[in-house]
Amino acid sequence: MLAVSASVERARLEHHPRTPEAERHLHQGQCNCAYWHGLFGGLYVPHLRSAAMSALLAAEELVADPGPSRLSVLDHDGDGHDDLVFEASTLRAFVAPHRGGLVYELDHRPARFCPSLVLGRRREAYHEDVAHAGLVDEEELGTISAHDLVRATEPGLAEPAAPREPGATATHADVLRVRLACDELAVLLTIEATPACTLWRRPIETVSGSERGFEARYQGTCLVFVWPLMLSGGMPLEVALSLGTEDSP
Repeated sequence: MLAVSASVERARLEHHPRTPEAERHLHQGQCNCAYWHGLFGGLYVPHLRSAAMSALLAAEELVADPGPSRLSVLDHDGDGHDDLVFEASTLRAFVAPHRGGLVYELDHRPARFCPSLVLGRRREAYHEDVAHAGLVDEEELGTISAHDLVRATEPGLAEPAAPREPGATATHADVLRVRLACDELAVLLTIEATPACTLWRRPIETVSGSERGFEARYQGTCLVFVWPLMLSGGMPLEVALSLGTEDSP
């Protein structure tokens, strides 16, 4: 958000004709709901994060240089380390070399969509109350303030997470290509593996607060590409993952 704000400010100083429109999207992307969490979910609510990110991407695209594909080196996330930014007409990737080459953000520019905008599981202070949260009847909710509510929306939230949808966790053998589709945004990403690999698939679910009490939320899906490592006689193992886009049908 800070980087987008700086880009829009530079555009304003340079009298870019689309600055007012970019500023409107920037202000939408700065809506505080998606930058905190607690009583009403905030950051843990996927559609709030997606809406803010979409607005920020829209603001950035309005004042972006429409030049060819390029590579930039800059501290994009303000952590004191330089990042690599790969920009093409459809995709943009932010890579952190100091974190083992982690791609920490991937943007689909035409759709204003960030498929990597997934919140991982982490311990929060209020998780200590989950084990003691009762299942309050819906009729009783009207008599309890949301600020005093210690309630679970379903049993078992304090137990180790288990996928709630049948078939959500799976292992696939001899995988060469994966297609990731978002029909609503007409986005279709492809990942090609060389050589063929085993794919582990598992949903990422978190437990966070809401006005109804503690509840599990689906955040995204974890894909792990696995190759057997059997080296002998100094033979190398070379593997590769290629990311691309296709036109959505």
